[in-house]
Amino acid sequence: EVAGQAETGAEAIAMARELNPDLIVMDVEMPGEMNGIDAARVIKAESGTPIIFITGYGDPEYIEAAKEIAPFGYVMKPFDENEVHAFVEIALSKRELELKLESAHDRLEEANLGLKREIEVRKKTEKALRESEKLYRDIFERNKAVKWLVEPATGKIIDANPAACESYGYSHEEITNLRIWDINLLGEAEMKRLLASAEMAEKTEFTFKHRTASGEIRHVQIFTGHLEAGGKKLLHSIIVDITDRVLAEEKLEETLSQLQATLDATVDGIIVVNLDSKISAFSKRFKKLWNMPDAVLDSRDANQALDCALAQLVAPKAFSQSVRTAVTDPDLNTLDTLNLKDGRILEAYSRPQKINGKMVGRVWSFRDITEHKKA
Repeated sequence: EVAGQAETGAEAIAMARELNPDLIVMDVEMPGEMNGIDAARVIKAESGTPIIFITGYGDPEYIEAAKEIAPFGYVMKPFDENEVHAFVEIALSKRELELKLESAHDRLEEANLGLKREIEVRKKTEKALRESEKLYRDIFERNKAVKWLVEPATGKIIDANPAACESYGYSHEEITNLRIWDINLLGEAEMKRLLASAEMAEKTEFTFKHRTASGEIRHVQIFTGHLEAGGKKLLHSIIVDITDRVLAEEKLEETLSQLQATLDATVDGIIVVNLDSKISAFSKRFKKLWNMPDAVLDSRDANQALDCALAQLVAPKAFSQSVRTAVTDPDLNTLDTLNLKDGRILEAYSRPQKINGKMVGRVWSFRDITEHKKA
């Protein structure tokens, strides 16, 4: 749902404050004294609303300025609706992931603060803790954070608070009869090595996969500290469940892979060129048909790509003229048959790329029709 449209940077800031949108699609060049980048900088500082920049400007100065704001996307004109839709979907997924990460970060901060407070209390009242089982139980058992005590030499879970028992689905008796590798998927040998590292305080933060009593696999982040109880040196651990964050990251990676797979699955070689002669997108098939060097495609320079293609043609002048004509005519569809020096025959089709009736670039499609022509 489009919540609103702003004509100027100042309007965009005011509407962002009023409407609190999920996503803002912002043109870099806007009327008035404040451009899109300046407006985005204010909005990002005030609300953190995700922003996608859409612009025809390829100037490094604009790109560097936009990078400072860390936008969720940067779409260069020309583009088609599918491209913008894909960026919107990715941006919303990334924003959802960000919010989950922020929530997880807040929980981690709270856990860290709790751990720091407990360490301060332990230092000030170490003698009292050894003398008072009740005080120890109050600090350990009543805390809502998931905690347990592990004997590093044996891996045995010496104690676990009610929050840990509830989180893992074990009774207190059951969980204190387990060793840490009964829960951690790394297994006994690797866990013994890591316990030794934690005991020496070489490492105090870990990320693991844990198995609950029901068999469910959970992703956790663990923070460890040292504690003495009953004359034993123990590892005091706080466990934070980060499963939602990990799954969100995996989903985002899958979405990006699917988008690339869709483009690369096309039969024809596709290249999209904007009005600034910059390559907006291309398929693997295009690269293969033209034996296009990586350096050319990495440069995003459509003129370099054209020179590379013309060098492979038997009659390069005819196709060069066709390209020049197509670039200057926003309503022209072209169809050319190209004979390559290596004996292949390609059919080249192009059509204008338009948004709201305005030409923003051109899409070129190439198909190998060598066998068809010979037949």
